[in-house]
Amino acid sequence: MKLLGNNSISATISWILFFLFLLFAFHFIYEMFGYGISYYNLKTGNKILYNTFYVGNTIDWGNTTATGNTYFRFKYPFSDQQMVTGVFSLEMFLNQLLQFSFYTLFFFSAFKIFNGMSQEILFNQNVIQWLKRFSLLNIIFVPLSVLNWLYNFKSHFSLDILLIIFIHFLLGIMVYFIVEFFKKGMDLQHQADLTI
Repeated sequence: MKLLGNNSISATISWILFFLFLLFAFHFIYEMFGYGISYYNLKTGNKILYNTFYVGNTIDWGNTTATGNTYFRFKYPFSDQQMVTGVFSLEMFLNQLLQFSFYTLFFFSAFKIFNGMSQEILFNQNVIQWLKRFSLLNIIFVPLSVLNWLYNFKSHFSLDILLIIFIHFLLGIMVYFIVEFFKKGMDLQHQADLTI
């Protein structure tokens, strides 16, 4: 099986990335909806969808019950499966907002790149634009992650967070260089088309 073009590995990867995009987009929208419902319930004392989007002063974590903060627990729709739980705070909301919005855009951009590479003409303007967006997305994620880390985890030094930040920065820089190769390839392709 060929790597690029129609009926290639890149076409298969593009559909896998599209599925991941849909999964993250659903999770992101559903979680933001849950935060909205929970905030409304907390402020008004209502219990709309309370079994799915719980918010209260106590929560059960295995063998222990936590009290003293405002906690939340979201379950997946039509199931008893827990999706996310924690302290209901602005910091948690901003952290989840940053992470899931970034990875939703990350997988969508990757899908568009691989979908463009599964076309017959590999060096095209559409792929170059999505490579630029993907590079910029990864580079912008770095300072946002640093700010998120400083705001949410003030006293906790985490090597994992620094590694993720470094990987996305490196990925953004590498893809930016790949954009230049694609531009050169598109120029050579245009010159070849003119000579034919």
